Amino acid sequence: MAYDKNKQPRFTGPEPFDKMLRRFKNKSERAGIVKAVKDKEYFEKPSSKKNRKNQELKRTKLNNKRKQQQADERRKVLSKWK
Repeated sequence: MAYDKNKQPRFTGPEPFDKMLRRFKNKSERAGIVKAVKDKEYFEKPSSKKNRKNQELKRTKLNNKRKQQQADERRKVLSKWK
């Protein structure tokens, strides 16, 4: 995920520090900065990286399939009531 390395928090007038910090944390997390830093923290072998991505893809497909089945079941129940 690409992110802008030159992002800096903007101080927008008389804003409390904790709100500015929270806003900065949210923006940096959405930009993918935190994830990129954690990914680069340690070296990961290419085979491990490939395996991790395959596991994520497998988990995502299973979750999507499960959600689709639940939606189908809900549609069947609702259609019986009509």
